[in-house]
Amino acid sequence: MKKCENEIIDSEFSTENSIELSGMSVDYLLQISQWTLFIAIIGFIFISLLFLIAVSVLFFLNDNIGLLRGGGTFIFYLLIYLFFFFPLFHLFQFSRKTKKAIADRSGAEFQGALDHLMSHYKGFGILLTIFTFYFIMRIFLF
Repeated sequence: MKKCENEIIDSEFSTENSIELSGMSVDYLLQISQWTLFIAIIGFIFISLLFLIAVSVLFFLNDNIGLLRGGGTFIFYLLIYLFFFFPLFHLFQFSRKTKKAIADRSGAEFQGALDHLMSHYKGFGILLTIFTFYFIMRIFLF
């Protein structure tokens, strides 16, 4: 399969550059988009709570634990917030674009939705790699 500017020139799966979806497949995609929207919203709520914890540590606990330790804790929580924000954002965009692609019967919109899904999985793959490395380091070094 050769690619030229994101267009498939030769494919072993299809002589045309299209995929036909059955009614059941479209229903599955709609259900997937509803669940991914739900998961993304719940994820945004949890990371927003995490951000509020980070801000409260920075402003309210500095007197008790010191500015250096409170600032370090704030940065730690902020990094976790940022690490989780982007995969959740891509999951949210996948849901939104999938619904729009089905409503408009737009292949280009669906391609954009799949791009966001790929970015979501890349993001969580990177997170998994970072956390796995961190825990392995904690086991062997501490």
